[in-house]
Amino acid sequence: MTENENLHLSFDNLPRSVAELHEKIDRLTGMFEQFISSTTVTSLPEIMTVEDVSAMLCKFVSTIYAMTSEHRIPYRKQGNKLYFLRSEIQSWLMDAVVPKGTPKRKRKPQNDDFFKYSERQPDSKPDENPSESNATSTQIPSENVDEDSGKVTASECK
Repeated sequence: MTENENLHLSFDNLPRSVAELHEKIDRLTGMFEQFISSTTVTSLPEIMTVEDVSAMLCKFVSTIYAMTSEHRIPYRKQGNKLYFLRSEIQSWLMDAVVPKGTPKRKRKPQNDDFFKYSERQPDSKPDENPSESNATSTQIPSENVDEDSGKVTASECK
């Protein structure tokens, strides 16, 4: 059917127009199915290293090693290498749902450094706010900086 005939669509032309629409839809469907089948989906590797899991979970590599030594994360060991299955890590994450109403645990100080940040400095004046003097005199290391190398890691992880 031409464009001129499309402009003057009548009841008599309706069956032919519907048939042409069906043909066009069938051709488009075939093209779409061919396109979908021709695109290859690149799947992520099933076996992951410590670095892969570290990036996936936005944790330091040392944290992943600690989690494996405490058996808090599923892993495999071949010789001195650790391996993780992506499906197991994803399943482990899905199973780790914290129920609503669960109280937050309080963090215990690791060592005496905790008190250095909370107590007032001895050389501060009595009318000064202790938190202000601590903020200017002591810097707390950032969590996004690797303490060993000093490099910022996983900036997309927050």
